[in-house]
Amino acid sequence: MQNKEHEEEDKLAIARVDILRGKQADDWQSALSSLLGARKGLRILDIGCGTGFLSVILARMGHVPIGIDISAAMVQRSYETAAEFSHRIEFRIMDAAKMDFESESFDAVICCELFGSISEPQLIWDEIKRVLKKEGQIIALDSSAMLLGSLQSQGFSHCRMREFASLAALCGQGSVQCAVGRKPSSGNMGTIPQIALFSQHIQIAKRQIQLYSNWFANAGIPYAEYQVLNMVARHTKGVRPSDLSSALVVPAQTMTRLLSALKDEGYIDRKTNERDQRSAVITITDNGLKRLVPLQEALKAAEEKALREFSADKISELNSLSEEILNALKAAFEQSPAL
Repeated sequence: MQNKEHEEEDKLAIARVDILRGKQADDWQSALSSLLGARKGLRILDIGCGTGFLSVILARMGHVPIGIDISAAMVQRSYETAAEFSHRIEFRIMDAAKMDFESESFDAVICCELFGSISEPQLIWDEIKRVLKKEGQIIALDSSAMLLGSLQSQGFSHCRMREFASLAALCGQGSVQCAVGRKPSSGNMGTIPQIALFSQHIQIAKRQIQLYSNWFANAGIPYAEYQVLNMVARHTKGVRPSDLSSALVVPAQTMTRLLSALKDEGYIDRKTNERDQRSAVITITDNGLKRLVPLQEALKAAEEKALREFSADKISELNSLSEEILNALKAAFEQSPAL
């Protein structure tokens, strides 16, 4: 079994070096240039350099890479790769958790598929932050989508996510997730990781909304219209537009536009309010129900399929924690109003 794993690693290592011989090397150079900017001569640390693939790309771009790897065999391969492509690059056998470099000595640090197999990643994160210059850049490449949260929880600033789907050959399979961040120019890093992690939670919530929006767009109805139709269906005697606007946190003008679109489709009616003849209520039509019910059933099936493996207790913990955080934020915002 172990020999088979080594064979797969060798195949991947060969494939990475082969990229340097083809057009995909230009794609990688373009991708890294978009991250590092137009400056040349940056001193860049390539952690877990492996075959030296990234170091060669960086040298081609006019930078000064230094590659480190805990494996002597990989460092030897890196020297061979650099020699094949006529580059003089420094490589060292070194443990990334105990780096022999001065503090603030690198303009950037780049690492690929590094943290998935590390038992104590915090030691490496601490070393990365130590050797990076102020405003120095971290570029982490991995097949995991959790990278952004890791950077934010470590206190890096200006964190963002990039995806290079066409560059999957570096990681062997799947798209390459790329998280980028900067070391703050002043202050302690990572002293309040809760803020960064909560910001990541907000980004996940935005992704959730986008997933639902895309799903309904494929079904031929905007997500906002579905939400309105779903809420109107709950009120057999009708619901006032202002109540819909408040419940869905939608501006009155936007709600008017949504209701107009749904009425044009024949999904809702506007009737006089029985309690107040001066106002109107919105009710759902038979056509609206025929449109809504299949969507509700399909959505329920998809959500059940996705969440089946999560226990009720785990979801309950998430809801409870979210409620506690929102209450704490509400209190903090009330005590510290925006200027």
